[in-house]
Amino acid sequence: MDVKSLNGSSGRWSDISLAVPFDTGMDRKIRDKLMDAVAEELKGNANCGYDPFGAERFGIKRHNCGYIQKNGSYIVGIGIRIVMDTNYDSDVSRELIRQDMLPAVQRVAAQFGVRATVVERSSQLFDAELEDKTIRRNVLINLFECRFYRTVFHDEAQVPTEKIEWDAYCAHCATLPRDVPPKRLLNPNDFGITFKKGRYEYELVGVYKYRPWKYVVGKRIGEVSTGKEILIPREEMEQICYELQCTDKDALALENAKDEEAAFYRNKEYIRHRLERFGIDISYREMYSYDGHDFIIIGIQPKAHTYPFVVRCVDEDGPMSGKVSKQRLWNVLDVIAAERRKQ
Repeated sequence: MDVKSLNGSSGRWSDISLAVPFDTGMDRKIRDKLMDAVAEELKGNANCGYDPFGAERFGIKRHNCGYIQKNGSYIVGIGIRIVMDTNYDSDVSRELIRQDMLPAVQRVAAQFGVRATVVERSSQLFDAELEDKTIRRNVLINLFECRFYRTVFHDEAQVPTEKIEWDAYCAHCATLPRDVPPKRLLNPNDFGITFKKGRYEYELVGVYKYRPWKYVVGKRIGEVSTGKEILIPREEMEQICYELQCTDKDALALENAKDEEAAFYRNKEYIRHRLERFGIDISYREMYSYDGHDFIIIGIQPKAHTYPFVVRCVDEDGPMSGKVSKQRLWNVLDVIAAERRKQ
């Protein structure tokens, strides 16, 4: 397959994934080559004391500074710990090191016929094992995550790395367990689609570099475009793509209402102990009045402790009518409990 065949007449990418799985053992080979390349590239960098892995300064064992992250078969993640000079602990120094690392990472990627990205994760204190088998406490390091993606299009400039990265995470996330199976998974041909969210239109431009298995990135487009990017939970993006492909909007609205109700009762178990504390129970679309407005409860966020209730204002008119918001647990339960006592 050539690059021209990857785009259909609609301008969208093909549904064929450009990412392919790594062979067993390639992760260790990439790690070893990467450690050599980074050590050579950074040995003249003052930000890490001309000693990127701290072997000469502190006697740190080299294997402490490079490890393989478990990301499935489509992504090889290598964590690189760079031992910093404490005089250069700043965001500027970390970015300079990342930039200096890039040539080394790209050389290794070219050797293995893969694409690569580098993400600076954090600056932290690390307990390092020394050559004499003792432990040196609180060594200042910068952690960088180097991600490698295998593809037959590794040397095709027309195929952006963001696209190959997208395909790799689509394949990886499809294997992850879910509490509730999605109606539709994100696919390779979703990359670059346009969709509406709120008042604005967005283009799907890739995964979020810091939590790629959790969030995707939408870039605002259109006449009022500012290029602003937003993070969208992967589950929400799956639902958006599912709705885009549905042609029967009435059936979709009914289906969404049923899903909303099912999710309400499923998530109600997370606040069961608090309902028992108030001596009440609540139902889907429970109606109550608060602060001069009428609301119905349409959802419960299971991981939210303070504002778990998702509610819709059902005022007949006014600026609040139809607006969906989140409300504080204690306020909602206090009001409902008080109304029940009056009955």
